[in-house]
Amino acid sequence: MLRFAVRRRFAAEPEALLLLAGQKPDELLPMLTELEATAGARGRGAIAQVAAGLAPAVRRPLLTTLARRREGWVTAHVLSALATGAERDDPDLAVAIFRGERSEFLKVLAVKAMGFTRRDTSVALLMDCLVKGERPILAAALEALANEKLP
Repeated sequence: MLRFAVRRRFAAEPEALLLLAGQKPDELLPMLTELEATAGARGRGAIAQVAAGLAPAVRRPLLTTLARRREGWVTAHVLSALATGAERDDPDLAVAIFRGERSEFLKVLAVKAMGFTRRDTSVALLMDCLVKGERPILAAALEALANEKLP
């Protein structure tokens, strides 16, 4: 019943999906995955925002699918989701977005998201950004390294 109601409301107002944040992951993830297939960019942005509340291992496939579409604001919401939550996420998606993106705005968000991971690969890339990055990326790398809380 909930799925039907959400699907009807989602078609008209994708942001209404945000009201479902906090639902049980085993109920929420299949619904988000189903909606992603038919959603427009605005709806996919809402899906990424709701997915931020899920555990990293649960949300990663959905966020990866959303990021592969390479839609500006959707990708921004994906990167925001990676930097959200109590558990640290895998940096691979943020690194892939950084390397494949042309938009400086999204590159900065990707670098910031890497600061919420704890991996040698993200630290190495952040250090590289300090050496080779343009000013906004350099500033984001400093912020990300501060979030890493390195020993």
